[in-house]
Amino acid sequence: MTAINLDHKTSTISTDDNAVLQLQTTGGVKIGTGLYLDELDGEVKEIEVQAAYKGAIRYNDENGCLQYCDGTKWININGRYNQTSNIVWSLLF
Repeated sequence: MTAINLDHKTSTISTDDNAVLQLQTTGGVKIGTGLYLDELDGEVKEIEVQAAYKGAIRYNDENGCLQYCDGTKWININGRYNQTSNIVWSLLF
């Protein structure tokens, strides 16, 4: 059985044997907006993009789309892609 490791110092969730981490069998996963609440004055401020965010994803409320960070900027994931095959695979249970 795989153990789930929560590291509060590094803000990571991992498994001990690199297994797939299944968060839930039904429902969805809420992706953060990349904003945080400044508890001192109650203002919402944008997180400064930096190398530590490389590979991070967030939901952009203003654009209405997911974004990923390349370490220097947030890039829209708008669903446009080149289909490489006319074959569509599906599984029916």
